[in-house]
Amino acid sequence: MAPEAVPEAGAAVRPADLTSSTDVLALCSLRWEWRLDRGERPPNPRPVFEHDFTEWCAQHAATHRAFLAEIGGDGVGMAWYGVYDRVPEPEHWIRRSGSVQSVYVTPSAREAGIGATLIGALLVHAAAEGLDHLLLHPTDRSAPLYRRLGFAPRDQAMEIDLRALPSYRPPLA
Repeated sequence: MAPEAVPEAGAAVRPADLTSSTDVLALCSLRWEWRLDRGERPPNPRPVFEHDFTEWCAQHAATHRAFLAEIGGDGVGMAWYGVYDRVPEPEHWIRRSGSVQSVYVTPSAREAGIGATLIGALLVHAAAEGLDHLLLHPTDRSAPLYRRLGFAPRDQAMEIDLRALPSYRPPLA
């Protein structure tokens, strides 16, 4: 496990253990708070979300990495990346990449370097894991941070929101 990184705010940033009930509950709390922070009302009661989130973490521990920022043992931020295998090339059989996901810092802990420290820890871990590159979809607010940390537009990447297609069928929960 990588050593803890400490931003200006005194938060410790470390890899989270997706098999630890303590870490999973901290991540779940941050995910829940993020929705409330955005003014949303989750459709299910929190205990249902906690149960489902715990199961999801157990099922995805092999493909997802999470990082926690804590101050005094309380979760104040998180960052995730998902890992995926890419189609091999003749000269590069193993091609793995990742997708940065669900980066969040609580409002009271923002503007103290915690987001940058979370992403820095994530980058070190992803590079040590041998990923070729990381993708992300920044918000307007977060894009300057990612640019400062070395992310840049690449080629002519495009995407389509498949939820807009008539043939889209949402996954069953």
